[in-house]
Amino acid sequence: MGIPHTPPARFEVEEDGAVVLPMDHPLAHDGVYLSCALVELAAQLAGRALGSSTVARAGVLVEVRELRLAARAVAGGTRLLPELVIERAAPPLPRVFVRLPGVLEARLTLKVAG
Repeated sequence: MGIPHTPPARFEVEEDGAVVLPMDHPLAHDGVYLSCALVELAAQLAGRALGSSTVARAGVLVEVRELRLAARAVAGGTRLLPELVIERAAPPLPRVFVRLPGVLEARLTLKVAG
């Protein structure tokens, strides 16, 4: 059995870094698991954390290893407040490390295509 995947989705990141997932999104109901949507979310969070809204367009390589999520239900969905642990590799490639505690530990290397 493979890991379930969902179609890529866009998420709005609030001023405090929180992400709100719609009620009908699988991550809002089934907990956090590796999916296309999670990769998309990690890429967006990486761009925000690195202070760049153009990370995707720049084709930056993002390494995902550690992400702490505090989740709570809100009207219309689930609010996730992420904490990112970020390290910078030799320029120009930033590295973002993300782990999903108690759910999944995985090391991904993904190219954020524009």
